[in-house]
Amino acid sequence: MESWPVMNTDDFWFDNITQLYLQDEKLMDTVPCILTTNLRTGSSDLHAFLKRIHSPKVDKWFVHWQNCDINAVKALRKFYQRPYFLSSSVSPAHFNWVLMSSDYNTKIYKKIIYYSGLIMLAQLRGSTAFRLTPHNPCNSSCPELLGDLQEGEMLVFTNFMWTFEYFPGRNLDNVAILTETVWEEGST
Repeated sequence: MESWPVMNTDDFWFDNITQLYLQDEKLMDTVPCILTTNLRTGSSDLHAFLKRIHSPKVDKWFVHWQNCDINAVKALRKFYQRPYFLSSSVSPAHFNWVLMSSDYNTKIYKKIIYYSGLIMLAQLRGSTAFRLTPHNPCNSSCPELLGDLQEGEMLVFTNFMWTFEYFPGRNLDNVAILTETVWEEGST
């Protein structure tokens, strides 16, 4: 991820993502398929949430949302690139997620319900603690995997075998992007 432009700028953080959603005409009306946060905004409106986190009175929060609207998926792609190790025959992400938090501390894992087969989590800022739990029948012989993803690192797995849960980073500012790509047998 070292070559990604977003990794080589100090002013990234949530301002770039929030401005993207609040100012882009194609994204103003987009509605995430899934939005989960600890903040009450009175609705599941992403715009209301993004405006709220800019208030100095708001701290200790987390959010993750799934883009399934094609305009939102394409707009977020400018923050990440195809990893060098991924074959060009694998199609671009069908859906993508934003995981953000600020000074949020919890002991409860947050679960991401994803649909497509190849999952990649790219840590842009801060860190994310994760748990991968194997599906049946592997769960009888495969251990649960626990780890910490640090800034600039990427976790790649398939949903055929693993369930993913995470602790929002305990750092002050954390941003990660999770992508879902259709991954069928026979793809190389």
